[in-house]
Amino acid sequence: MSKFLVRQAFAEAMDLHKQNRFEEAKELYNKILTVDDSEPNAHHLISLIFMAEGDFESAKMHIEKAINKAPEQAVLLYSSLLFFRGA
Repeated sequence: MSKFLVRQAFAEAMDLHKQNRFEEAKELYNKILTVDDSEPNAHHLISLIFMAEGDFESAKMHIEKAINKAPEQAVLLYSSLLFFRGA
């Protein structure tokens, strides 16, 4: 998958995510992560879906990967705080 196709997939996944079409969004986020497992935004966004679905183990795994890949991104730290606080 080229960088252009990854960007396209990302845009589509985010649109699906906003529409609460979580299964379709997760499928695209997973495709992106298959191509580039170091993509922190895909890990972050898929973790939000898992949290919304109550799959806290998967959410935790992905938010930890996101933070490890991009510790400087404040939004990732905020999401992890929400997760660990149980909000």
